[in-house]
Amino acid sequence: MPDRNRRIGGTDRTGWWAIALLGLVLVSQYGAGWYAVQLSRQSNEAELGDHLADLGRLAAPKLRDAALSLADLALDATWSGANPGVEEAPNTPRRPDLSLYLAELDEVHSRPFDDFAARAGLARLVVLNEDGLILYDTSGGDRLLQPFESWRIDQFELERALAGEAVASFAYSTDEDAFKRHYEPITEQVGEDETEVRAILSLAADRAYLASIESRARRLRRVGLIMVALILTVGLIIYRLIARQRRIERRAAEADRLAALGTLAAGFAHELRNPLGIIRAFTEDLDRGLRDRGGDGEAIGACGEIVEEIDRMDRIVGQFLSYSRESGEGPESGRAAVLPAIQSVCSILRPSAEKRGISLQMDLLGSAPRADHGYVGVETGRLKQVLMNLVLNAIEASPEGETVRLEVTTAAREVEIRVKDNGPGVTPADASRIFEPFFTKRPGGSGLGLAISRQIAERAGGRLELEKASVDGGSCFLLSLACVPASHGDAARATDPKPAPDIKQHVWIGKGEP
Repeated sequence: MPDRNRRIGGTDRTGWWAIALLGLVLVSQYGAGWYAVQLSRQSNEAELGDHLADLGRLAAPKLRDAALSLADLALDATWSGANPGVEEAPNTPRRPDLSLYLAELDEVHSRPFDDFAARAGLARLVVLNEDGLILYDTSGGDRLLQPFESWRIDQFELERALAGEAVASFAYSTDEDAFKRHYEPITEQVGEDETEVRAILSLAADRAYLASIESRARRLRRVGLIMVALILTVGLIIYRLIARQRRIERRAAEADRLAALGTLAAGFAHELRNPLGIIRAFTEDLDRGLRDRGGDGEAIGACGEIVEEIDRMDRIVGQFLSYSRESGEGPESGRAAVLPAIQSVCSILRPSAEKRGISLQMDLLGSAPRADHGYVGVETGRLKQVLMNLVLNAIEASPEGETVRLEVTTAAREVEIRVKDNGPGVTPADASRIFEPFFTKRPGGSGLGLAISRQIAERAGGRLELEKASVDGGSCFLLSLACVPASHGDAARATDPKPAPDIKQHVWIGKGEP
């Protein structure tokens, strides 16, 4: 038995390890998906950068003369717009005169850039001078001779371009726009072995170029979500399998315990009941002898108490044998009418309830079963045994003046019987043990009534469970049994042709309506 308990405890720990492993897999899946998206983005961005670099190498010789012409125009406009006779500080940057620059700028200067941007499918082609001023912009002329708006953002790349190196900026995107720029320097020979950068071509690709990057990222995200959903599904299946394995192992442990009890039951009953029978017989003889001779009343009372205790021990032995036999039997068979069984049990227990000042009430909820239709797949005596245990426990737990309620609800395939009391309730700690054999908090109880009742319900394909466990709100036990069709004989004996009402009914049994 300790080995079995260790196995169950190990299974519990396995469940927690499985949940932790599932969480680790999900985190790993998310990290792998994010890494794949980044790699894809970097790969596509590198491909786009190579494409823009190829366009830049193609644009440099084609647009070199036009770009140098624009640089010369800006230079001429700068010196022509200088104030004569005004001495300026050294290294003071000069800005070309826009009116003079526009006067010289014509279609001959701008057409090569517009044609190349259109053929290459660029979003924008900008010509910059070495001071970062816009000499020409294919997207519009309203910013001519103004500082390039991305000069500070791409300062590092522009400095490399001024040093004569073709370089691309990182791609960036927002909800409204997306860009990647390539800077191609335009140089001019200034000496026998010396060149200088006179202009920079900025080739910009927009969302049309970046669509492949964004669409691949979206696809990878969708695949990631699908994988997460699949992993969660597999994890749920594994969890349910583990939970099922835990239930099987618990039942196996209980079966082992019951098998051991069954092995000991016969010998235990024989060894105990025979001496108890002998003691009871001698005690009864002693009691009769004392009464015949007018013996001491205290001794006669002691004999009666001895007989009562022997009877109690005999009942415990009988319950123990019944519990052991239940574990070895197959599924329940038979048919029982629900309402007659409940009414019979309540009639039997009515005197006990009245002695304690308790009322018994049966509530028919929803479409309540008729006497000719409300049948469940368990033998009538077994059903009464279960109901007797539940109602007796509720009576003994209820304070004087309270009501024990039996609520009967019939669904399409099962009948639910709830036994409710307003007693002190069951503590959460005891709720997990009340169906264990020999566990009881009631003085004089054997702790086998609920265990036997659950066995009967489960063998009939139903269930018996504590539906409500509270230290201040009473208790509610739920007995659920599958419905079975009535036999022809049962239907022929039915005397009430009226359909069951669909409203709540109260049937008082016991002290009468309060």
